[in-house]
Amino acid sequence: MDVFVIANRLETATQQINRYLTIFLLLLGVIGNLCNCVIFTQRNLRSNPCSVYFLAVAIINLVVCIATLTPRSIDGWNKNADLVETVSVLCRLLMYLVFSTRCIASWFIAFASVDRYLVSSPNIHRRQMSTLKNAYLCIILICILSFLVWIAIFFCFDANQIGTPIKCYTTSDVCQMYINLAHAFLIVILPILVMLLFGFWTIANIRQRRRIVENSTSEQIVPRNRRSESSLTIMLLLQVFIVTLLSLPFAVMILYITWTFYYEKSLLQQIIEGFLFNMFLLMIFVPNCISFYLYTLSGSVFRQTFIDVGKKLKRYLPWYH
Repeated sequence: MDVFVIANRLETATQQINRYLTIFLLLLGVIGNLCNCVIFTQRNLRSNPCSVYFLAVAIINLVVCIATLTPRSIDGWNKNADLVETVSVLCRLLMYLVFSTRCIASWFIAFASVDRYLVSSPNIHRRQMSTLKNAYLCIILICILSFLVWIAIFFCFDANQIGTPIKCYTTSDVCQMYINLAHAFLIVILPILVMLLFGFWTIANIRQRRRIVENSTSEQIVPRNRRSESSLTIMLLLQVFIVTLLSLPFAVMILYITWTFYYEKSLLQQIIEGFLFNMFLLMIFVPNCISFYLYTLSGSVFRQTFIDVGKKLKRYLPWYH
């Protein structure tokens, strides 16, 4: 098959995906994360450090969904209407916002995993480290460090780039190497390692606690409402699994691009790599859009709180009176 025919088909496929799938994800993300913000501010959840991380993730995810999926949706319907690809200031601002907020979201989930480990620990001193004060402090530090790390984007990105996967892209080989490696490690690999490591330790703590409870009538090792804590832990573990599943392919892709940067590639190979880059790039935003639906499926306390919020809302709707 002719290379140009393949290129045309892949471009058409990318355009159709940007046209319909991104709008669908955008709606899911905006509605879901707004619901998350409402639910995690309810009285029975807002005093829990893990819920504070979930609330912070919901706010950041809302920004990520709007900032990333809106331009892709516009590009799917009218390529000339996406100013991010043609205006340098908008290109740099958007990329800075996207990279920094995605980094923040990843590390919020990672630190939520640490909190689940602490609160599930049989060691009372570790459990006492799971506090609202520590959660707020970690959130502030993560935000500051993330915004500082990605300042280089203002010097490395520009619009109207030619021969790159997207037109708003890095301007030099050094910049591309730095951004690719920083993205792979700071946004994907390192946070996922923290999530998985503390996730496994949390599961080990839960199993150990169950064995202790079976051999003793004492419940002193459970510092908070067990049902709420267990529900939040299940919600987090499911989210860690989804984030890992959908983020690792893109990390592998950009590491491959970095490794083969100076290799001579055929036109067909470049076209296929560009298509895969765009598909994996879209995949990494899926977890930012579907957290509400994951929580609803996996968290009994979250579902009950959602139902309670719905009942409260019905009181203010005139057609229910």
